[in-house]
Formats: sequence, structure tokens, C-alpha cells
Amino acid sequence: MDYPSRQVVFLRYPCYICGVSYSTGPATLNHISTAHGQSLPRRRPGIKRPFNMNYSYQPDRKMGFDLSHHGCSSCWFHSGDYGELQDHVKKEHTTDKGNFIEVESGDEEEEEEIQEIHEAKTVRFEDSNKPMKDEPYDMTVATTIARQIVDLGAMLTKILKM
Repeated sequence: MDYPSRQVVFLRYPCYICGVSYSTGPATLNHISTAHGQSLPRRRPGIKRPFNMNYSYQPDRKMGFDLSHHGCSSCWFHSGDYGELQDHVKKEHTTDKGNFIEVESGDEEEEEEIQEIHEAKTVRFEDSNKPMKDEPYDMTVATTIARQIVDLGAMLTKILKM
């Protein structure tokens, strides 16, 4: 069945605390753990994003897309509004509701300090219409290998259940 009205969405996974953005949810969860000392739930490996009648998902930003959204690293939620993502993560996935750093706090020194800490190894999600800097090569390779391992594991599980 064809769904011609579906919009093509490119997802980035920003940290809900400081706004640093990664191309995968697990990379963002690792960042949250190492940089901020917080642990959020992870999606089960090998489970693909469920079908959505409104959106199709484009994992490669070079292939073109209609919308750029902020994706939740812990579940399938996504939104075009970073504030909505922050609210979602705080409400649905955290237990400590008072330990957050708001990026748009008005404190320029604090925002610059956060940016400097993460600039060498990550990119910020700024404007979806602007091209983004490439992420470090080793992270991309590691992510690709991890996805392939997860896919192989899922295929083996299906074969063994036959």
C-alpha cells in the first residue's frame, strides 16, 4: 500500500540536558551517561521503528528529507521542537525531575562552556535547513558495525525460532 502524504523525516538525537546532537539514540545515551552521570532507559536492540502513517524515516541526511526532528533516545517519540523533546524525556524517562541544565538559560558563559566541552567530538543540532558538520569517523564506523551486529542477532533469533 502506498502512502503518498507521508513526510520524510531525518532524525537527530540531541541530549535533553545540553543539546549536543548525535546521529543515533545509543550514542546520545552514552553521552548522557558519561557527560552528565545520568542513566536513561534504552530501546531493545534489534527492534525497528514501528510503521507510521504520517512519516517515513530517512537515516541518511544526504539523501534528502522534508522535516528534521529531534528523536528521543529511549523510545520512538520525536518532535520538531527541542523543548517538547526535553519535556518528554523529563516526564517519561527520568526520576530526578530537578537536575537539569537548560541550554537557553540566558547565561552565555555557561552555554559557551557546554559547547566547548562537546565541540571536539560531537555536533549541535542547530537549523535543519543548514548542512551539519560530519561527525567523527570512528563513531560512524562503530555505529554501523553495532547496527549490523544487532541486525544479524535479530535474523539469527528468527531463524532459531523456525
